[in-house]
Amino acid sequence: MPRSSNSQPPQKGNASERLLDAAARVFARKGLKGATTREIAVEAGLSEMTLFRRFGTKEKLLRAVVERFFARRIEPPPAHEPPGDLRTALLHYAKLQHRLMDESLPIIRVLLGELHHFSKDHRDVLHDVFKPMRSAINTLLTSQQKKPRRSADFEMLIDMLEGVIFIDSLRRSHGGMTLYSAQHCLDTAVEMMLTRLHQMKGASGAATRKRKRAARR
Repeated sequence: MPRSSNSQPPQKGNASERLLDAAARVFARKGLKGATTREIAVEAGLSEMTLFRRFGTKEKLLRAVVERFFARRIEPPPAHEPPGDLRTALLHYAKLQHRLMDESLPIIRVLLGELHHFSKDHRDVLHDVFKPMRSAINTLLTSQQKKPRRSADFEMLIDMLEGVIFIDSLRRSHGGMTLYSAQHCLDTAVEMMLTRLHQMKGASGAATRKRKRAARR
């Protein structure tokens, strides 16, 4: 996501893209409440009417900024990676999300600090930060099942990983002291996730065997 800058963007390119780039800069510089649609339009070198035609409201523009930045950049692991290597795939998504968090901290801080000014629907924009990663990991985990289905346990494990990434990124951005590297943090979080998945698989297998023994009696 573009960092705060006072420089004007080049007067080329798609109008929506220019507005999204400009909005990211202005939101990071002025905050959600301080940013105006007029200033965003001027920053993009376009009219305010063009902004309203493309996005409708400032809140919808904010959501588009967040969705655009994260949704396009959560890519699957490289093709050369072993397709069945769950640890490698989970670590790939965790590292990518951590990097995206680091790159977008100006707008993330704005979201954390000012979303209480908006309606519940618009406060939900913060969830969009992790939505692409959640979807990718959910698909990855359900594909490991014989009968793929969404699971509350999977959701909780993804919540755990999401929280670790979020807190570690914010702490390091403030220069907080830690006894471990970001890499070690992610390695440990993924290992904990895999351990729990293994336990869940063992418990499920034991329950299945118990049902089969009961059925034979």
